[in-house]
Amino acid sequence: MQISMGTPATTIVLVEPKTPGNVGAVARAMDNFGLEDMVLVNPCELNDEAYQRATHGGKILDNARIHSSMAEAVKNFFVVGTTGYVAKKEKTYHRMNKTPRELKEDLEHGDIDLAIVFGREDIGLLNEELNLCDTAVTIPTNPKSPVMNISHSVAVILYELYSENRGMDNFKRASSKDISRMMDEFTHLLLSQNYPPHRIEHTTTMFKRLLGRASPTAWDYSTLMGIFKRASHLSWIARGINESQLKNPSQFPSRDKNEEDGWNPDGDHDYPQNP
Repeated sequence: MQISMGTPATTIVLVEPKTPGNVGAVARAMDNFGLEDMVLVNPCELNDEAYQRATHGGKILDNARIHSSMAEAVKNFFVVGTTGYVAKKEKTYHRMNKTPRELKEDLEHGDIDLAIVFGREDIGLLNEELNLCDTAVTIPTNPKSPVMNISHSVAVILYELYSENRGMDNFKRASSKDISRMMDEFTHLLLSQNYPPHRIEHTTTMFKRLLGRASPTAWDYSTLMGIFKRASHLSWIARGINESQLKNPSQFPSRDKNEEDGWNPDGDHDYPQNP
């Protein structure tokens, strides 16, 4: 399967899996991330347990290709091996591994045919099998318990590969004009709350930075605008002020910046007493 830059589509290869349930769980993880291409090397028999564990990934099991050797299975692929053990010496070159996140960065450089290979549940991939791989990946785990269940490993690696292409990208972001209007409404809300004028610039800047980190959606924008407008409207009514005449902040009296705030949002005057 061909992968596009930054969006890898992956063939999952399982070498001599021993437990049907694990193969089914891997199919389920693949289905969770939209993958379909499974290759099995000398697998166990896929019984009812495999299909039960696969849930909606049953078609992946139906279409899985079976080979008698790993060399045959990964021919013409860029091959990523997986292992729970990391090299402690430079000479152990087949155990000098990347993290899944580092693999993601490497895959952004071009289009390749990618296969990720997972070994046996008990002993993983043999050294000679790792030698067939172009690179190897290890999931950072507790050194005292480094080996994960095979389906869990598949899920973690696929999450790292696909996480940047999911989630918020499916939602419409608030536009720069939306953000500008929200900032104006936020300022208006502060004024309606009798907020100290000399602190408004600092507070609005802080709020703008918060919005920049949050990357609000169009729905977020609509919701927050509704809250701000409602809150400021009620505040003007409570203060007995006609808000239509006070849209321009310059109409508000300034305050000595050296004076302590003593801000009282419920006050009916523009200069609340210091506590």
